[in-house]
Amino acid sequence: MAAGKGSRFGGLKQLEALGPNGETLMDFALYDAYRSGIRHVLLVIRPEIEKEFREQLPRHWFEKFTLDFVFQRLKGTPQATGNFSPRTKPWGTGHAVLAAAPLIKGPFIVMNADDFYGPSAFRILSRWLDEAPQGSPSRFAMVAYPLETTLSEYGSVSRSICKIDEGGSLINMQEHLDLRRERNTIHSTQLAPEQTLSGQELVSMNFWGFQADIMNTLQEGFINFLKKQGQDPQSEYSLPAHVAERVQAGSARVQVLKSEDAWFGVTYREDKPVAITKIRALIERGVYPNSLELPHE
Repeated sequence: MAAGKGSRFGGLKQLEALGPNGETLMDFALYDAYRSGIRHVLLVIRPEIEKEFREQLPRHWFEKFTLDFVFQRLKGTPQATGNFSPRTKPWGTGHAVLAAAPLIKGPFIVMNADDFYGPSAFRILSRWLDEAPQGSPSRFAMVAYPLETTLSEYGSVSRSICKIDEGGSLINMQEHLDLRRERNTIHSTQLAPEQTLSGQELVSMNFWGFQADIMNTLQEGFINFLKKQGQDPQSEYSLPAHVAERVQAGSARVQVLKSEDAWFGVTYREDKPVAITKIRALIERGVYPNSLELPHE
């Protein structure tokens, strides 16, 4: 998913150069995806940024992957759901996934193009999807990260905190819209003033493994969302919220997998130097080569 506008960052952070040769976080994700066996990539973007993506995306990714551009359009709403107030922001992550529905034929991974997830996330989720049993209820999975590793030192963030049963399946998720670190404690406006979080809570960072049948319920949910909230230009159709609803209804089970790697991103412009330093350290440790261009097979 690469259609976001990066309002807090102040620009198109999906294409922000962070690596030693101008690599973006998306380049590292594509490198990890290829190493985990993935060969088909759908980039969900807004039509107005297609030119920038085509110009800046390295040519070798077009050689290594079947790479399709999918457009998340503001007018991409189902017929007979009405006319809506003008809006400037996309309809949300649930709608972004729906935009790719015509090209989805089997199990697939959903991720943000402007986040770093690490090689183990791709490896364990790809393996899980290869081995996942089929049937009802639908079996999905997500890779989760400790809350304390996903905060920014430069402002608040939104995170969905996961409640998990003894078998590692998701029970529910609670979205916190204003999480911030104050000294040695983590606070949220969703909690009472005296309540704090430990930082060890697992949170969803939008790294999901789905079966293709989620598209049917996503479409139904989007229609209901439009009927209730379509007139609000700031409303967004949330993928995590839809998954949580299905878990609560008993129509889906979500296995929560834990990554061996640390997540990081660039929510704010001030996060960029930190991300550059972390990428440099990963290269020095040998996790990535100095150049991400893969050799010809």
